[in-house]
Amino acid sequence: MNTRLIIGAVIGVMTMALPRAYAAAPGTTAGQASNSAETTMTALFGDPVVATGAGVQIKQSALDEVMVGIKSAAVQRGQTLTPDQLNLIEAKMLEQLIDIQLLLAKATDEDKTAGAKKADSQMALLLQRAGSEKTLGLQLKGTLGLLLDAKRAGLVTTVAPVLDQLVALGFRVSRHTRAAVLGLAGETP
Repeated sequence: MNTRLIIGAVIGVMTMALPRAYAAAPGTTAGQASNSAETTMTALFGDPVVATGAGVQIKQSALDEVMVGIKSAAVQRGQTLTPDQLNLIEAKMLEQLIDIQLLLAKATDEDKTAGAKKADSQMALLLQRAGSEKTLGLQLKGTLGLLLDAKRAGLVTTVAPVLDQLVALGFRVSRHTRAAVLGLAGETP
């Protein structure tokens, strides 16, 4: 498999996933800020810090959120990422998360305003390319998010068997991500 293609896809997914991850208060992801089920999962299983430094702290949940998006995008494209590729991508994503926190700490109000304008124009372009908000939402949500939506809508009764089928087909899910998804679905990990 072409590593350049995978890295390019990863950067594309990052462009969409990382702003969402930092839309909430510093130190939490957007999903944690708005989802009490995730808060419960964090209370049960913890959210260890995976990187720390001067003014920087990256938690496992932030890294997991980015990796779930990347894995979902790969599955949607019919690609299989090897464990070595996943390790390389995870290391690069951790670097990116650190860089983003460092840049956010140094950003002035002017920088933040300019960044918000650029992000708005990029989102408008993505929306135009997708054709509708619904289509864009489905593209951004990813496989595991759609699986949780299917459970909430009553289309599947339990998530675990479907998740097991995805894993059998080559979809890679970490223990932490599996436990989080099952927890959000109200199932025992």
